[in-house]
Amino acid sequence: MENTAGTGDRAGCRLWGEATTLYERVCRPAIRILDNLMIHFIRQLLSAAFGEKRVDCWLGAVDCIFHRQPTTGFGGPLNGSRARLNAFEELKRLCSFNAVVETGTYRGESTLFFADAGCPVYSSEVNPRYLGYAQLRLWARSNVHFCLGDSRQFLRRLIQDSTVPKDRVFFYLDAHWHDDLPLREEVDLIFRHWTRPVVMIDDFQVPDDSGYQFDDYGGGKKLSLEYLNPIAHLGFIPFFPALPSSEEVGLKRGWVVLAGDGFSIDQLRAVAQLREWRQHNG
Repeated sequence: MENTAGTGDRAGCRLWGEATTLYERVCRPAIRILDNLMIHFIRQLLSAAFGEKRVDCWLGAVDCIFHRQPTTGFGGPLNGSRARLNAFEELKRLCSFNAVVETGTYRGESTLFFADAGCPVYSSEVNPRYLGYAQLRLWARSNVHFCLGDSRQFLRRLIQDSTVPKDRVFFYLDAHWHDDLPLREEVDLIFRHWTRPVVMIDDFQVPDDSGYQFDDYGGGKKLSLEYLNPIAHLGFIPFFPALPSSEEVGLKRGWVVLAGDGFSIDQLRAVAQLREWRQHNG
């Protein structure tokens, strides 16, 4: 009698292999496409009912719950710069800030750091999904106030809001991601409407230290002192990091601190992590 058991087993294995290959090559991609179409359809329905920006905020909150990463990929608050973190702590002690204003929340890494400053924090983000992530991440911080939208409009709203402090406020400007660079208008609004502001700008060129990285979008949109020249009449003085880039940790992004009044300038001169940029240096 012929033994057919081995033949049957081999045929079964071959059939299983072919079925698995068919599933991986055809069925799984088809299911993925259908899932994406269903997700897109559901999102369209929700957007029509509640608005696209609100739905994106919800998706950001979902990201925070189910896809939260240990860090946001930028080295920690203030790009992981220990010198910058220490400079803020010293400035906070010397200037006794009444509030912190941040443009460019992203996912709230620096916002969370500022929330421990013991004063109100106002933060704006133009991307609703990032804002939703940050809002859920900091939901228990009652001193943090978020705003969705353009940073210039955000500052104008703060100017009109009588409950927002207008004296001794720290500004952290990090909303420069796109071709529409808001930085110059942000600085102009701040120095025209706040008294004794201290402004820290991220991703800024350190003129005499090429080891610090900075943003340059082309067409004159480089974060530099030259970019701020048209509003230099406001009278602010720049202070750059005293620490050479070769000794810096984190992402080694350049930064600058601006102040225009006698009190704030005196306090900045007392901060070991800062050095005043004088005209003869340029």
